[in-house]
Amino acid sequence: PDALQVCATRRPRLVFVVCFFAANPTRTGPTPPGVSSGDRTSPLAEVAAAIAARADLADRSRFDGFQAINHAADHDTAVLVVAADTDVTEPMHVVHLSVPGDTPIASHPSTLIQVASGSRLTVIETYAGLGGRSLTNAATGIDVGPGASVTHYKVQSEADECVHVAHTNIHQAAGSDVRSSAFMLGADIARNAVDVVLAGNDATLAVDGLYLPTGKQRHDNVVTIEHAASACTSRQLFKGVIDGHARGSFSGRIIVRPNTVANDADQTSRILRLQPTAEADTRPWP
Repeated sequence: PDALQVCATRRPRLVFVVCFFAANPTRTGPTPPGVSSGDRTSPLAEVAAAIAARADLADRSRFDGFQAINHAADHDTAVLVVAADTDVTEPMHVVHLSVPGDTPIASHPSTLIQVASGSRLTVIETYAGLGGRSLTNAATGIDVGPGASVTHYKVQSEADECVHVAHTNIHQAAGSDVRSSAFMLGADIARNAVDVVLAGNDATLAVDGLYLPTGKQRHDNVVTIEHAASACTSRQLFKGVIDGHARGSFSGRIIVRPNTVANDADQTSRILRLQPTAEADTRPWP
């Protein structure tokens, strides 16, 4: 979609242009009751720091250099905080726009989301931009409280000259339920990394994605699901349609920690190559 069409209606929305918060009332609808939103400034600064700390994994081998660069950049950050026992009936929309100039640019957008116990939220992250060479290095942290439910959509439709690298960290408490879906439609090179920790008993998770590289595009998906508690369920389903000389890949890893029981994990990758010159790679990773 056109980069400006994502801001065309007055729905609950946070808009960031090259990582700077665009607090424009003509583009931002009213915030629902029980939801605090904005950039990483007071009074959200303390909450944002707590979400970011939760997203930092204890296993630092899964914390890569791109994440470190994003944290070091310290640009404006989209922050969504949902109070306990709040049912947010309308989806929240976070929009990150890349607007290259005459020279290539690098942007490091970040989104932090906290959903307290017993609450329900649907959030859409959109990454779009105008034409021109650019690097988008995105980081998203989602902290899901006990019994909370989150539906998360990520839509990447950046310009053909763009390189998009993204990492989503999700931390789930007991009894929580998360559905996270990623759609990779644009960029010359795109990498979608998802890292989830099921930290409380009886947590459920579904992670899925669709990637559609064509021409000489390259789209990679890297998923790690950690069952750190008992009686948790996780599902992975990724589908790719690859055309031309493009390349698509899926790498999925499941970790079951010692002393946990009754965990159920499933992983599925389905790929359709439209041309003999297209390349597809799938790597189940125990």
